[in-house]
Amino acid sequence: MVAVDPRMGTVYLNAAVVPRVASLGESSLTRRHFARVRMADGVVVKAENVWVHVDEEGGIVVGEDAECILEKVDNANRYRVFQAHTGEWTEVDVQA
Repeated sequence: MVAVDPRMGTVYLNAAVVPRVASLGESSLTRRHFARVRMADGVVVKAENVWVHVDEEGGIVVGEDAECILEKVDNANRYRVFQAHTGEWTEVDVQA
């Protein structure tokens, strides 16, 4: 879902998740998927998969679950990237 080009420092984020909306049992609650990206000084510093819990009857957000999938390591030119297929983190050095 996320990759970093070490030559350019470009972060690629595929926000597609299927299904994007899922019901939570017999209640009126659903989970809706979003990708949240945080930036500082024009640089991606963190990306997360976020599942927002919505009460469909009242149309209100009642909570969320977030899973970090990419984060910048300190002030270095390095990212930690979560590899969903292995369940492990890898580090990518980006050229300055």
